[in-house]
Amino acid sequence: MKWIKFLAKNGYTEQALNLTQILLDISPRLKIKVDIWEYTQAIRDILSTLIKERNFLKFICSLLEKAVKFDKRNVSKNEDFSFIWRPAIEEHPQNIQEDVKNVLVDAVRDAAELLIKENLAGLEEIIAHLESYSYPIFRRIILYLLRRFSEEAQELISKYLTDYHLFSDPHFRHEIYPTITESLPIPFA
Repeated sequence: MKWIKFLAKNGYTEQALNLTQILLDISPRLKIKVDIWEYTQAIRDILSTLIKERNFLKFICSLLEKAVKFDKRNVSKNEDFSFIWRPAIEEHPQNIQEDVKNVLVDAVRDAAELLIKENLAGLEEIIAHLESYSYPIFRRIILYLLRRFSEEAQELISKYLTDYHLFSDPHFRHEIYPTITESLPIPFA
């Protein structure tokens, strides 16, 4: 970790990203090079160090996509069963933390939020990037971000809340209803 921070701090961000990729890479059986606690800490440390790098979100998203792809339960490119292994995108007691996929969901969520909060990237840009991935977990993260940044996302919220598929697919149930109730200026009883 110290090497990654040192490289990034001294202007060697490409080398820092390369070293990060080696450290955080996932094997086809969802194996990682360190234990899950160290992996989680590494991602948190690296997130704060490399967040300003444009490719960092892409890198973390590609790791999440790889982890979902390597999960043997997935039978198609458009299915990830994330509503089972990740009940909520936000911090939630039902989320399983001892799992690579969950750690990466946190990392993608936190990186996207930080980029938006720090004005390093716009909400629309982040959402466009997340839309480029086919697994439902990325759409769920989008719904979370729309709810989180609802004041600046009214057009995007309208786009997503008029998508019938989001209401009929169990993947999105946890995120879609809070997005409606917290984001629309309509009082719900």
